[in-house]
Amino acid sequence: MDFFAGHRKLVFYIVCVSSAPQQNTAPDPPGDPSPLLRPLSWLSVILGVALVLRLVYLIVYSGMPDWEQLTVDNYYHHHWAQIIADGDLVGDTTYFRAPFYVWCLGLLYALFGNSLWVGRLFGLAIGLATVAMSYQLGKRVSSTKVGLIAAALAAVYPVQLYFESELLLDPLFSLLMLAAVERTLRWFQDGRIITALTGGILLGLAVLTRPTGLVMVPIIVILTLWPERRTKHLQRGLVILLLPVVVLVGAVFLRNVVVADDPVLIASQGGINLYIGNNKTADGLSATLPEPLGHNWQIAQVTHIAENDIGYELTPGEVSDYWQDRAADWIKANPGEFLQLYARKLAWFTGDREISNNRALVPFFTDHSLLKANPLSFAWLLATTLIALLFRWRLRVEYLLPLLTIAIYIAVMALFFYNSRFRLPLLPYFYLFAAIGIVVLVEVMVKRSRRLWFIIPTSIAVLVIAYIPRPGLIPHPAVQPLVSEGLHYQAHGDYRQALELFERARAADSTFPEVHLNIGVCLLRLGETNRAEDLFRHEIALHPQRYKAYTNLASIALLNDRPDSALAYATTAVDLAPRDITANRAWLRAITRSSPRQNRVLQTAANRALSRTDGSIYIALEGGLIALSRSQPDAASKLLALATELNRPPIETDDAAFGPQWINSPRAWRLQRAQAYYRLGYLAGSQGQVDRAIEMSQQAIAHDSTLAEAWVNLISGHATRGELSTVDSLLSLAGNRFPNNELIQSLRNRR
Repeated sequence: MDFFAGHRKLVFYIVCVSSAPQQNTAPDPPGDPSPLLRPLSWLSVILGVALVLRLVYLIVYSGMPDWEQLTVDNYYHHHWAQIIADGDLVGDTTYFRAPFYVWCLGLLYALFGNSLWVGRLFGLAIGLATVAMSYQLGKRVSSTKVGLIAAALAAVYPVQLYFESELLLDPLFSLLMLAAVERTLRWFQDGRIITALTGGILLGLAVLTRPTGLVMVPIIVILTLWPERRTKHLQRGLVILLLPVVVLVGAVFLRNVVVADDPVLIASQGGINLYIGNNKTADGLSATLPEPLGHNWQIAQVTHIAENDIGYELTPGEVSDYWQDRAADWIKANPGEFLQLYARKLAWFTGDREISNNRALVPFFTDHSLLKANPLSFAWLLATTLIALLFRWRLRVEYLLPLLTIAIYIAVMALFFYNSRFRLPLLPYFYLFAAIGIVVLVEVMVKRSRRLWFIIPTSIAVLVIAYIPRPGLIPHPAVQPLVSEGLHYQAHGDYRQALELFERARAADSTFPEVHLNIGVCLLRLGETNRAEDLFRHEIALHPQRYKAYTNLASIALLNDRPDSALAYATTAVDLAPRDITANRAWLRAITRSSPRQNRVLQTAANRALSRTDGSIYIALEGGLIALSRSQPDAASKLLALATELNRPPIETDDAAFGPQWINSPRAWRLQRAQAYYRLGYLAGSQGQVDRAIEMSQQAIAHDSTLAEAWVNLISGHATRGELSTVDSLLSLAGNRFPNNELIQSLRNRR
């Protein structure tokens, strides 16, 4: 069914109100219209339509396989919010991302649970608030009818619906910026201190959501100090408006200094993002770094490169400064290339094509029935916006503030790279000007003005320009979205489905980094070791600096009892990515297998691997298990005990939090500690230390009550001490908990 067929009443009203003469001031003529025609009644209708659309959108979405296929940033926000919901409000190191959206999401998770529905319903609420604020802005800048049309556009615009439900910070940033602009305009009109204070708080929260919100500060200052507007009253109000921004940003700055001894204003991501958009391989669209980092670059890798180049350990802020300097050096050395790239990014901000780094939006919009039926696109917003600027432009602050916000925001964001969600915060201002343009267009059509013969060709020309494909766009089908989707299925054990997606990615681009690697991993999981090994070698031939293929070849060599080959591969992997946990585990296995009779090798190797990985529990546990298998009880005891004491890495810079396999989650860490306690209990029991065996087994069960082996150890310990009543009680509990465990049921039957 056509999208507008179900909303004829709303569309009819938009046309009707647009045909009336336009008011140039915000207040509408006095009167007492019938309830049906009151603006708030129509706003209620628009909000009702917006609510229904969003609920239908989420219901349809929840039935699609894409519902649980989060992408990089979504996963990070989802996982970080879980940490906050668990009570870790302060964190452990410098913020890598601005924190306010995740604070909000974490609060909701604490209240309602960490369901994806909670996060996406939060997006729905943000969307409804954006619709209401679009009305407020349109009314304040022009008239009630403009406000209603702007609200209607916000209610139905497809990209708005999409991003609101994606657990991304951009919709909240968009809302806070919109509210700050509206309050600032009201302050310009009424001059009240409370209005300035409210606008400042909203702007400060927007900056804590995305630091690029700071572009608003110079705009507001310039408009306030403009000679025609400069008054002592406004100047005092400007101080009040900026004060909350300074306080809120200052609080986060102080937190970074106190927690991490790192004087970072808000977050340390900026320098890396600047380098992503300005280097010798930058295309302005992909969130990629030069090889060997590519799409799947990690914070640990970019930190290692920076520290290796500088020669000493760096804070996250210093790492950001390093990459910012690299970007600046490239710009200085290649001004022509920089200007060409910058111009292309500016052009993409005005293009109709919607682009995402990790999900192909065109197939997703096609698969979602509600989005598929919606014909609105950015080209239409741009065309009607140009009509407004050409035929209803006023040199007033009400027009200048949103227009300057668009211009300066685009100019700043184009320094980085383009993505549709980076344009999202500008949409409310395009809704505003598009609404004015629609009013102008309807007026001209009703009056049959001569201007119609100029407006219509102008609109068509803008539409054509917007629809023209921009150079350098990601080809369709985009490979990275296919890889991202395949990695989701791979992480959940569906290797057949993952393999199909990776094969499609290879067919689209057979040289894409790690596509052969991912196919090989699936084949390895499916038991096709020889084919997997060939693919890993092919990956190395194409991308010799990618460490993951070497890690996988080391694992295969160990399976085939070739420890020397395994050590060679693993050493290369560790040299390329010294902080990677998987590479270090493979290296630890390989070096101990290649030196089976040298007892000191294990402890030395484990210490080196622990140092490289900042004390990963996975390395300590791996070393302890190897020591147990080699009958080295002292080394095993030390490494396993260490595993019970190590702390999780800071969520702020945890690379694992950006993907589905969050190996450093509190639950995953707790399960690893349970394994360490269980092994310590087993070791103590084998050495006749019954009391310690019982204590360690109890700790294992406290960390993971589903660990059947720990129950067996605990029961054995109490049996050794002759505590038969305790044994009977434990057997009863364990027997009910593990009905399919043969050993526990056998012990129970003997009693």
